[in-house]
Amino acid sequence: LHTVLVPLLAAVPLGIARGALDQVADRTGAGSTGMRGRLVDDPVAMSDFAIADTRLRAARAALREAVGEAHDRAEAHEAVDHRLRARIFLAALQASDVGVEATSLAHRLGGAAAASVGSPLLRGLNDVQAARQHLLLAHRHRAELGKAVAGHPVRYPPFLP
Repeated sequence: LHTVLVPLLAAVPLGIARGALDQVADRTGAGSTGMRGRLVDDPVAMSDFAIADTRLRAARAALREAVGEAHDRAEAHEAVDHRLRARIFLAALQASDVGVEATSLAHRLGGAAAASVGSPLLRGLNDVQAARQHLLLAHRHRAELGKAVAGHPVRYPPFLP
């Protein structure tokens, strides 16, 4: 059950972050406001955007890879062992963290408009932070899951029964 639930929970911050970065991308060439200028002309901002976009895509790919491997094993009537389960959960935790980081960057790049009531970037920032607070996505799970990925026998309910 948790092998399915945790990736679904992690999909929320991934989706929020993707939407926030896409929103910023749509505005990068917009006219300058005050001293800030156009976002596309700011090399630091565009570098940060590129890093956030790449990290978000990598986190999504890692989660899809681990879940895909579990799906393939299930279709072949093979067990999903503790090591793969731990990889799925750790990929979900990473996806959640990266989603929060990318959304936070998008909010920062959105400038003063992103801080106003009704801003989709502010809403996304609040929503991604709330999603990250779910108990199943807590950082405290990492140590035991890391032991399992390293090949050590671990019982860590509900993740690794």
